[in-house]
Amino acid sequence: MATCGYCKAEGQSIEHVKACAQEHNVKLAAPVKVSGLAKSYVEKKVSQSSDYKPMALSIPDSKYALYNGQGKIIFFEVRTGKGKWAGFQFLDRLVGAPGDWQHFPVKGAEKSEIMKDLDMNPKAAAIRFSKHFTVCAVCGSPLSDPESMAAGLGPICAKRF
Repeated sequence: MATCGYCKAEGQSIEHVKACAQEHNVKLAAPVKVSGLAKSYVEKKVSQSSDYKPMALSIPDSKYALYNGQGKIIFFEVRTGKGKWAGFQFLDRLVGAPGDWQHFPVKGAEKSEIMKDLDMNPKAAAIRFSKHFTVCAVCGSPLSDPESMAAGLGPICAKRF
Protein backbone atom coordinates (compact mmCIF):
# COMPACT_ATOMS: atom_id res chain seq x y z
CA MET A 1 0.00 0.00 0.00
CA ALA A 2 1.45 3.40 -1.00
CA THR A 3 0.56 6.67 0.72
CA CYS A 4 0.53 10.19 -0.75
CA GLY A 5 2.93 12.29 1.32
CA TYR A 6 0.78 15.39 0.85
CA CYS A 7 -2.78 14.37 1.76
CA LYS A 8 -2.00 10.94 3.28
CA ALA A 9 -4.47 9.21 0.90
CA GLU A 10 -3.64 5.53 0.41
CA GLY A 11 -3.36 4.10 -3.09
CA GLN A 12 -2.79 0.67 -4.55
CA SER A 13 0.36 1.64 -6.45
CA ILE A 14 3.09 4.23 -6.92
CA GLU A 15 1.25 5.43 -10.04
CA HIS A 16 -1.86 6.16 -7.95
CA VAL A 17 0.26 8.17 -5.47
CA LYS A 18 1.90 10.07 -8.35
CA ALA A 19 -1.53 10.98 -9.73
CA CYS A 20 -2.70 12.12 -6.28
CA ALA A 21 0.44 14.23 -5.81
CA GLN A 22 -0.06 15.87 -9.22
CA GLU A 23 -3.58 16.88 -8.14
CA HIS A 24 -1.99 18.68 -5.18
CA ASN A 25 0.55 20.44 -7.44
CA VAL A 26 3.43 18.45 -5.93
CA LYS A 27 6.43 17.37 -7.95
CA LEU A 28 7.88 13.95 -7.13
CA ALA A 29 11.65 13.70 -6.96
CA ALA A 30 14.30 11.02 -6.66
CA PRO A 31 13.73 7.79 -4.72
CA VAL A 32 13.96 7.90 -0.94
CA LYS A 33 12.74 5.39 1.69
CA VAL A 34 9.06 4.78 2.44
CA SER A 35 7.73 1.92 4.54
CA GLY A 36 6.81 -1.25 2.71
CA LEU A 37 8.08 -0.21 -0.73
CA ALA A 38 11.27 -0.89 -2.61
CA LYS A 39 10.98 2.58 -4.16
CA SER A 40 9.41 5.71 -2.83
CA TYR A 41 9.28 9.37 -3.63
CA VAL A 42 9.88 12.69 -1.92
CA GLU A 43 7.55 15.56 -2.65
CA LYS A 44 8.56 19.07 -3.60
CA LYS A 45 5.93 21.75 -3.83
CA VAL A 46 5.81 23.55 -7.13
CA SER A 47 4.99 27.23 -6.93
CA GLN A 48 1.61 28.12 -8.44
CA SER A 49 2.98 31.38 -9.77
CA SER A 50 6.23 31.86 -11.64
CA ASP A 51 6.70 35.32 -10.10
CA TYR A 52 6.90 33.98 -6.53
CA LYS A 53 9.84 35.39 -4.58
CA PRO A 54 10.61 34.47 -0.96
CA MET A 55 10.73 37.34 1.55
CA ALA A 56 14.22 38.84 1.71
CA LEU A 57 16.09 38.26 4.95
CA SER A 58 16.48 41.96 5.64
CA ILE A 59 15.66 41.93 9.35
CA PRO A 60 18.71 41.22 11.55
CA ASP A 61 18.50 38.53 14.22
CA SER A 62 17.56 40.40 17.37
CA LYS A 63 14.84 41.06 19.91
CA TYR A 64 12.36 43.84 19.13
CA ALA A 65 9.60 45.86 20.79
CA LEU A 66 6.54 47.06 18.86
CA TYR A 67 3.42 48.89 19.98
CA ASN A 68 0.08 47.18 19.45
CA GLY A 69 -3.09 49.11 18.60
CA GLN A 70 -3.75 49.98 22.28
CA GLY A 71 -0.31 51.49 22.90
CA LYS A 72 0.97 48.41 24.76
CA ILE A 73 4.49 47.16 24.00
CA ILE A 74 4.82 43.62 22.66
CA PHE A 75 8.19 41.88 22.41
CA PHE A 76 9.42 39.69 19.56
CA GLU A 77 12.54 37.82 18.50
CA VAL A 78 13.65 37.23 14.91
CA ARG A 79 16.09 34.42 14.23
CA THR A 80 17.48 33.05 11.00
CA GLY A 81 17.44 29.29 10.56
CA LYS A 82 20.55 27.18 10.21
CA GLY A 83 21.23 23.90 8.44
CA LYS A 84 18.15 22.71 6.58
CA TRP A 85 16.34 25.89 7.71
CA ALA A 86 18.95 28.25 6.26
CA GLY A 87 17.28 31.06 4.36
CA PHE A 88 14.20 31.13 6.61
CA GLN A 89 13.46 33.65 9.33
CA PHE A 90 11.48 32.69 12.40
CA LEU A 91 9.46 35.06 14.56
CA ASP A 92 8.60 34.41 18.21
CA ARG A 93 6.46 36.48 20.57
CA LEU A 94 8.33 36.88 23.84
CA VAL A 95 6.49 36.76 27.15
CA GLY A 96 8.28 37.25 30.46
CA ALA A 97 11.56 39.01 31.08
CA PRO A 98 15.17 38.78 29.85
CA GLY A 99 16.72 35.51 30.94
CA ASP A 100 13.30 33.90 31.46
CA TRP A 101 11.50 34.41 28.13
CA GLN A 102 8.76 32.12 26.96
CA HIS A 103 8.80 31.85 23.16
CA PHE A 104 5.54 31.58 21.21
CA PRO A 105 5.95 31.09 17.43
CA VAL A 106 4.15 33.61 15.21
CA LYS A 107 3.11 32.28 11.81
CA GLY A 108 1.02 33.02 8.75
CA ALA A 109 -0.60 36.38 8.08
CA GLU A 110 0.20 37.67 11.57
CA LYS A 111 3.90 36.93 11.00
CA SER A 112 3.81 38.72 7.64
CA GLU A 113 2.26 41.84 9.17
CA ILE A 114 4.74 41.95 12.07
CA MET A 115 7.71 41.36 9.75
CA LYS A 116 6.51 44.24 7.53
CA ASP A 117 6.28 46.49 10.61
CA LEU A 118 9.79 45.47 11.69
CA ASP A 119 11.18 45.87 8.18
CA MET A 120 10.16 49.55 8.14
CA ASN A 121 12.66 50.40 10.89
CA PRO A 122 14.24 47.39 12.62
CA LYS A 123 16.86 49.48 14.41
CA ALA A 124 14.20 51.64 16.13
CA ALA A 125 12.30 48.53 17.31
CA ALA A 126 15.55 46.97 18.64
CA ILE A 127 16.48 50.21 20.45
CA ARG A 128 12.98 50.34 21.97
CA PHE A 129 13.55 46.82 23.33
CA SER A 130 17.03 47.71 24.63
CA LYS A 131 15.89 50.88 26.36
CA HIS A 132 12.93 49.09 27.97
CA PHE A 133 15.15 46.40 29.54
CA THR A 134 18.59 48.14 29.50
CA VAL A 135 20.07 45.09 27.74
CA CYS A 136 21.39 44.83 24.21
CA ALA A 137 18.60 43.56 21.93
CA VAL A 138 21.07 41.56 19.85
CA CYS A 139 23.35 39.80 22.36
CA GLY A 140 21.48 40.31 25.65
CA SER A 141 24.41 41.89 27.49
CA PRO A 142 23.53 44.54 30.08
CA LEU A 143 24.00 48.08 28.78
CA SER A 144 26.22 49.78 31.34
CA ASP A 145 28.30 52.19 29.26
CA PRO A 146 26.59 55.63 29.13
CA GLU A 147 27.11 55.86 25.35
CA SER A 148 25.60 52.41 24.78
CA MET A 149 22.69 53.22 27.07
CA ALA A 150 22.03 56.44 25.16
CA ALA A 151 22.31 54.66 21.78
CA GLY A 152 20.19 51.72 22.96
CA LEU A 153 22.65 49.13 21.56
CA GLY A 154 26.21 48.10 22.24
CA PRO A 155 28.84 49.40 19.78
CA ILE A 156 29.51 46.00 18.15
CA CYS A 157 25.88 44.95 17.86
CA ALA A 158 24.79 48.34 16.52
CA LYS A 159 26.83 47.57 13.38
CA ARG A 160 24.27 44.87 12.42
CA PHE A 161 21.78 47.57 11.63
